[in-house]
Amino acid sequence: MAHSDDIETDVPGTVYLVDKSHNLRDAAHAGQEILLIPQPSKSPADPLNWTRVKKFWSLFLISFYACVFSFGENNNGASWTMISSDTGVTLNNMNGASALNYLLLGFFNIIWIPSAMKFGRKIVYILSLLILLGGSVWGKFYHGTAQYYIMLAVQGIGTAAYQALIQLTIFDMFFAHERGRMVSIYIFFQQLGSILGLILGGYIADGIGWRWSQPIVAIACGVLILLFIFTFDDTMFPRYRFNNILGLAPRNAPINGLDQPEKHRRVGSPVSTTGSNISEEQLPARTFRQKVTLVHYFPDDQTTWLQYFRRPFYLFAFPNIVLGGIQFAFGCTAGIVSFNTISEIMTEAPYNWSAGSTGLLFLSALIGNFLGMGVGSLSDWLVLVLSRRNKGYKEPEMRIWAYIFPFIFGAVGYFTYGWAATNGEHWIAVAVALCCLIAQQVSMTSLAWYRGDYWPGPTPGRRPGTLPRDIGGTTKQGLSSFASSRDLSSSAYTAYNAIVSALVVGGLSIEDAVSASERVAISLEGGRADGPVHATIKIGRTFSLEELADKGPRGIDFPGSCSGFVLDSLTLAIAAVLDDRRLDQVLIDIVRLGRDTDTNAAIAGGLLGARDGEEAVLDEWKDLLQFGLEFRRLVDQLLTAQGVLVEGECGES
Repeated sequence: MAHSDDIETDVPGTVYLVDKSHNLRDAAHAGQEILLIPQPSKSPADPLNWTRVKKFWSLFLISFYACVFSFGENNNGASWTMISSDTGVTLNNMNGASALNYLLLGFFNIIWIPSAMKFGRKIVYILSLLILLGGSVWGKFYHGTAQYYIMLAVQGIGTAAYQALIQLTIFDMFFAHERGRMVSIYIFFQQLGSILGLILGGYIADGIGWRWSQPIVAIACGVLILLFIFTFDDTMFPRYRFNNILGLAPRNAPINGLDQPEKHRRVGSPVSTTGSNISEEQLPARTFRQKVTLVHYFPDDQTTWLQYFRRPFYLFAFPNIVLGGIQFAFGCTAGIVSFNTISEIMTEAPYNWSAGSTGLLFLSALIGNFLGMGVGSLSDWLVLVLSRRNKGYKEPEMRIWAYIFPFIFGAVGYFTYGWAATNGEHWIAVAVALCCLIAQQVSMTSLAWYRGDYWPGPTPGRRPGTLPRDIGGTTKQGLSSFASSRDLSSSAYTAYNAIVSALVVGGLSIEDAVSASERVAISLEGGRADGPVHATIKIGRTFSLEELADKGPRGIDFPGSCSGFVLDSLTLAIAAVLDDRRLDQVLIDIVRLGRDTDTNAAIAGGLLGARDGEEAVLDEWKDLLQFGLEFRRLVDQLLTAQGVLVEGECGES
């Protein structure tokens, strides 16, 4: 966390959250100071704009969904030994089947989440409920080891969605300063389901019989399916269509890395940028008929299901993501340890408790559940306090301070649980241990999502939350007057400029900007998807500049290259703008390729500049720029002549 006068705003996840000086008057706020991140669109269909009642109903529904799934995962825990005796499945095989179930809980999300990104959240919720419903009905009739393994595998596939889809839905509806509290509420309900499962599961086993523990879950799934169909509005929203992205930096912050006096800027112009390329009223709130539709698919979303599928695997290259996953997994071990061992401990000597009494022991876990939820809410408050001390800037690491609580809970819980169970200590010691274990699980899993705070958008060289400056509106003006043509070169230029327009004027993501370029190319090439310009863009998506440059200066020999320097340079420019490295690293590799290096670097540099802004250019490169100061003065004079800057207020930047 930065404490010096110079805030490292180019670090991913560092965003301007608390507008202490009230400079960003055109940005959406919560109250007087807190900026809304992400900034909502003006569309009534935007989940960020939903009423509090609608948001909290959706939150309750997905939390109840988590509660039911978690209840089904744990309601056999207190009757573990009884089930083994009745079904002929050994305790070792029961534990092995549970391990398979836990494995699928995480693994199958590589199918669920891409589906939710492409076809909507609602259809995944309903499909997962249907699968769990089927597996739960089977739970009343199975017998033998093989059926037990298959049943738990089916249930694991259905239940997996609640481990990741709910967080995605919460992020769709709530702002950054609310997410800690909302995630902790969901985790609370999830853990409440576990606790109720362990408490009530024992009484179900002692009463109507353990065979009814899973059919009860099936009934709850049926109720949830109806509620999701008729009352849940899918939170999937085509945010890429809207570009009212505001640069969340105070008006007196340095621009483009230069500490300029206020007089050098346009009078009365806040340092925030809004673009518009679509009327937000064109996407009204869904009608009831549209709400009950199961699939919500946007044809203009050019990202394929396979691309969504591949994306999570790239995240293994980011240590903060891997660490967050490890933290979440470690947090979940508390429930797994207690679930798989509590029956063996409490139903045998020296305790000799019944299944019902064993389940009641988890009332202590309910207290831990409240403690863990409190830590999640505390992290939101802590981020706001530390952001105010940090000149209004939020940094992802601020949330880490709250980790002291799950560490304490975990140390006390695991030690006490092992010590009490091994030595047959008083049952109160076991109860205290369960309280601490569940407090650790809820707080740890609530905080582990802080890794999402690091994502500022795919702009590796630009201050998070900002757009490159369109000086004097020249980019927008020049692009709007660009003449479209069926000529190959003109089509390539237009496709190239479509990316610049999407990044600088529109504020779209890099992926969406390139997709927009592809649509332009197809349109200019008579609707053909196999035209040379579109083919060139597709080739640019397929290779790594770094790997190609490592082969040495052999010229441009990438596979499937279209002939001609115009298309060659466009191919390299597409690969460059999609490269997630810094501007200087990418341009150096362009030069390493050899051949027409000045043209290729200039064309690629244009897209990189539109992506990252001037601040991404190394200072030593700026110092070597011949006639750089003269060019800056000339630009100021031209802008003054156009009335963009006030006479006499042009600075020598």
